Amino acid sequence: MTAGLTSFELSWRNVIDDVHIVLAKGVRGNEFTPSQIKMVAQHEMGHALGLGHSNSWSSIMSPTISNQQPVVISDCEINAVLQANAWKLIDSDSSPHSYRGDSISC
Repeated sequence: MTAGLTSFELSWRNVIDDVHIVLAKGVRGNEFTPSQIKMVAQHEMGHALGLGHSNSWSSIMSPTISNQQPVVISDCEINAVLQANAWKLIDSDSSPHSYRGDSISC
């Protein structure tokens, strides 16, 4: 069971038209605390803004949550959102072009 789920609806141009975020009240019979729900919501918003999972346990984008995680969004994560959403139209083309890197290092 997952704590949250983010899904996208894309336009015919592969631009995100709609985002759906679902948050669980808890997992395996254990309800989340308000701070855990906030952490899951921040994590899912990161997905909605274009971020994938981090390989650092201290990141809000870690695939799992724990009570030891910081509840702040790091400068690295903010920069990753900016990079993931840095698109523009090139040469009067009607299709957006964006950075297509697989990862960001912090």
